Amino acid sequence: MNTRIKGADGFRAIACMMVLYHHVMQRLDPVASPVWVQVIQYMGMRGEVGVSIFFVLSGCLLATPFWNAFIGHTPQPKMRTYFQNRAARILPSYYLILILSAFLAVKIIDFKIVWSRIIAGLLLVSHFHWNTFFASELDPPLWTITLEIWSYILLPLVLFSIFWKARTVRSAAIGMGIWIVFLQSLQPLLIKFFMTDDYLKGWEWGWAGGAKLWLPYWNLASFFTQFLLGACAALYISNKKSKGTQPSKKYDLLSLAGILVAFVLIQVRLIPGVPDAITRQPYLSPVYAALVAFALATVPFSTFLGNFLEMRFFKRVATLSFGLYLWHYMIMQIWQNKMDDTYYYYGTINLGRWADSTLLVILLTWLFAEISWKFLEAPILRKSRANIEKRERNQLPSL
Repeated sequence: MNTRIKGADGFRAIACMMVLYHHVMQRLDPVASPVWVQVIQYMGMRGEVGVSIFFVLSGCLLATPFWNAFIGHTPQPKMRTYFQNRAARILPSYYLILILSAFLAVKIIDFKIVWSRIIAGLLLVSHFHWNTFFASELDPPLWTITLEIWSYILLPLVLFSIFWKARTVRSAAIGMGIWIVFLQSLQPLLIKFFMTDDYLKGWEWGWAGGAKLWLPYWNLASFFTQFLLGACAALYISNKKSKGTQPSKKYDLLSLAGILVAFVLIQVRLIPGVPDAITRQPYLSPVYAALVAFALATVPFSTFLGNFLEMRFFKRVATLSFGLYLWHYMIMQIWQNKMDDTYYYYGTINLGRWADSTLLVILLTWLFAEISWKFLEAPILRKSRANIEKRERNQLPSL
């Protein structure tokens, strides 16, 4: 069964652009701007939910081969291949940026290295404690990478626990629901027993102080829930494809409805950088993630929306998305310190100056992402895939 999901590149591109949109809008002080700019800035500050889209999408894409095998009664993907693919895609670029950002922080901006953060980042455990949560002060968005890697690790464990007993799509869906309920039931316990103390707590105390505000709300159970909601979308897609479901305008309407409700929800409910008052989780999880998963599950069977999300621009942004995500904030930090000292959180009052700095930051980010893809990411992926294909050929029985 085909593992490709129509529209997935569009979702990835939009998630990436939302995160960049969010971070550049943080640098503009909207008070002195026209009303229309304030509206754009207001929506941009809510672009942080792009992180949630990334988790939902990753869960969907990675679970798809497993669900295809389950539904088609074929052998499950090999764990060695699964983890080799994930390691080749994530670790080289992540480690490069982590080490480079630490070096540049010292040499260019005169930051002090906190070795516990660097070591925790290298060991992929930085998200477990507030002092190491932001492994790089020059590139703080790296915090999402270790959470996503742990989601990669946990996904097969969850799926195989379901495959052990489930024999039908319905029983598999019930199993996924049980896991999601279990993860959500952990939230009040994590908040109760792992709440950070109030000493030097707050963004005015730097990234560690900000991490104290985020933790324990920003935890693995919450983000893995979002990941599993994406896996639920994959189950729906695989089941529909196995039944030969044809494209229909009905699915355009369903997917657009999910997107519209999600958009309205974040405009009226989300407070950027703050856990929701009801769920006590970031990015309105799990409600927002469930809406994204619903839209993602239905878009492959749409007649227009899926094709729109397959346009060339979206595909290129999706290809470069990992590099764009890794490089953009570090470039912004260096730009602030070396080129425009007003380019900090709510720092730039002059709209033209902000626009000039933002344009140059985006161009530089795109340039470095292109270089990263051409000379680092793509060659490593090709080498990894060639090794996998060679290993699989050698394991074929001789005739």
